[in-house]
Amino acid sequence: MSTTVRYTLFFLSMRKPSILTRAAPKGRRSFSPWIFTPGVSDKSLYPNDQFNIETSTRHVVVIPQIESVKGVENVEEIAALDGVGALMFGPGDFMLDAGITPSLGGIPDPRLLEAMGKFGAGGKKFNRPLFGYVISLNS
Repeated sequence: MSTTVRYTLFFLSMRKPSILTRAAPKGRRSFSPWIFTPGVSDKSLYPNDQFNIETSTRHVVVIPQIESVKGVENVEEIAALDGVGALMFGPGDFMLDAGITPSLGGIPDPRLLEAMGKFGAGGKKFNRPLFGYVISLNS
């Protein structure tokens, strides 16, 4: 099982991705290492937040990267989850997972176009910004 499929299935099994963005005791994310950058991130945006836990909890976005056939099949379910801020598509890894020979330029494989269409529709349905997604500069 590919790493992407494994993470996608884990993500779907969580049903609450926001728990991954919160530090303990509110979630399961580890203590944020960026709080130790003097002069850059040693000041919290919130009172009584000496270790920036509240700042790092409130200012994190979950962006699932969909790069497998299974991920595309579940794009609407992923996009619908509370806490998802955007969706990212990995066309190269998707092509490998789908058995498509990766190529740059030329006419895209119809299976890639279909996957990108599903990805775009899933993002649009749940008003999620999309990354790594271009079919045409005119669309």
